[in-house]
Formats: sequence, C-alpha cells, structure tokens
Amino acid sequence: MGPLDRTKKRIQPWRKAILHVSLCFAVGFFMGFSPSSTNAVQRKLEWRSLNDSSTTAAAAGEELPPQKLLIAVTTTRRKDPLQDALLRWMADALSLVPPPLLWLVVESQSEMPLTAELLRKTTVMYRHLPSGENFTDPEAELRHQRNVALRHIEKHRIDGIVHFSPLTSVYDLRLFDGIRETEVLGAWPTASVAANGKTVVVDGPVCRSSRVVGWRPTGGRSRNAPSVIDISSFAFNSSILWHPSRWHNHSSPPDVSQDSISFLQQMALKETNKTKAIPTPGCSRIVAWRLPLHRLEATSPVRSEFLSVNPQQSR
Repeated sequence: MGPLDRTKKRIQPWRKAILHVSLCFAVGFFMGFSPSSTNAVQRKLEWRSLNDSSTTAAAAGEELPPQKLLIAVTTTRRKDPLQDALLRWMADALSLVPPPLLWLVVESQSEMPLTAELLRKTTVMYRHLPSGENFTDPEAELRHQRNVALRHIEKHRIDGIVHFSPLTSVYDLRLFDGIRETEVLGAWPTASVAANGKTVVVDGPVCRSSRVVGWRPTGGRSRNAPSVIDISSFAFNSSILWHPSRWHNHSSPPDVSQDSISFLQQMALKETNKTKAIPTPGCSRIVAWRLPLHRLEATSPVRSEFLSVNPQQSR
C-alpha cells in the first residue's frame, strides 16, 4: 500500500464524523420548527388524562352535566399591612381549584390601584369591586363590602354557588368539590384557635348523614344554638338573591326589609332541611381553618416567616 492510500484511509473516518454531525445538526434545526414539540406532546397527554372520564361517558352515550360556577368573595380592610401577602396566598389557593371559578375582590376605591397589579398577575378569573370609604368601624365596613359583592352578583345575575372566603382562611381543596355539589345551601365545620391560644374550637353545622340538623354554639362559649351564623361558614345558590321565594319556606315569607347578608344568615339558620352537609357523611372532616393573624403584631417574625411561604412551593 502506497503512502497516498494510507493518507486517504486516515482522512476517511474524519469525513464520516463530519457528515454525521452535520446531519444531526440539520435534523435538530428543522425539528425546532415542528409544532409537535415536547411541550405540545405533554399538553396532549395532560388533556387526554383530564378527558378520560368524559370519553368513557361519551362512549356509553351519557351526557355529563356542566360544572357549576364557584363564586368566591373576598373582602379587604383599609391600611392592612398584611393585605398583599394574604391576597397572594388566597390567589395561589384558588388557582388550584378546578374551573369554572370567579373571584370577587371588594376593596375601598382609594386602595384599588395598589392591588390591581397584584390581581392582574393571578391566573384566577377575577373582578375587582370598589366599596365605600368613610368607615371607622371595621365590622360596618366588612358588612358593607359583603353587600356590595351580593348586589353585583344580583345585578348581573351571576349564576353559581357563592362562598365568602376570608383572607385568613386555609382550605382543604376537597371543600370546593362539596360546595360545587350544593343545590340550595351547603355548610361545613370550621376550626380556629381559641382566645387562650391553647385549644381548638370547631364552629359550624351539626350534621346527620348528608344533611344539616342544627348549628354548634359559636366559639363553644355556650350550649345554646347561635342566633346568627357567620356568612363564611356556608355556601348558597346565587339565585336566592333574585328568586328568594323559589328557595324560601313558603309558610314564612322572606323578610325583604333585611339586607342580603341578614336574609341569608337567617335562611341558613332556620332552613337546615335544605342545607347540604359538607363533607359527607355527617361533616366527618375539618375542611377549613381560620388563622388567628389578627392577634399577631404586624412586625411579628412568626407572622413574617409564615406569610413569606408560597403555598405552591411548600407542597
């Protein structure tokens, strides 16, 4: 074998390697323009898994009922140093609830611009509602904001199941499945820390099987049934606001002189036979907690550390 042949043999493997690399580069380059990328494939797989039950029902000739709209109402307080952190916390929690869901955030008009940017970043469908300004009593402001939300729902005939979601609430997400199954009213047990900071108090309904038969004494302070129920401890069909006679006990006509909050509280208190127990059977699990944040100072290191945690990162 001559020197020229040996040189050709040494060069040939390099040519093959260069050709191989060039082909791989060309294939990779053109695949980048292909619509069937990894993300697209992943989205198709996720969509398929979400629709397995629908496909099964369709194959059996069944028609799935549409999901009810959940309407979560959150009120705010003026000059609350924790408001931004708690709104982010609530937005993250509600983003985990399957749609359809509408989040109504009620706030004094002067503070709305500060919150608007935060709400625009959330993935939850929301509406930002303005409320009045001249309040010195926090309870009066809270009641006013709740009625603002109810008037908005009634005016626009937003059909769904309404729940008032305080910013200090923490939820088991299964609660929202139970709320969505509500026909007229739905109620559930709520746990909170007692004033002494050492014991847990459970408020809410007394349940038997799938129905509510009464209400626990508020805060465990007495053995008597409460005369007023916390509006955030139950959910209700929004059509009650514009068709009260359809749902109300006909033997005792609704008192139209009451504001919407009072009417709903009295209806939930008296018409337990129309109230669904959540969760079934028999309200057997705590699905909501109220955090005692109002008892902590705004500069408390415990509070700051707690609120700095993102719920999605903590799982």
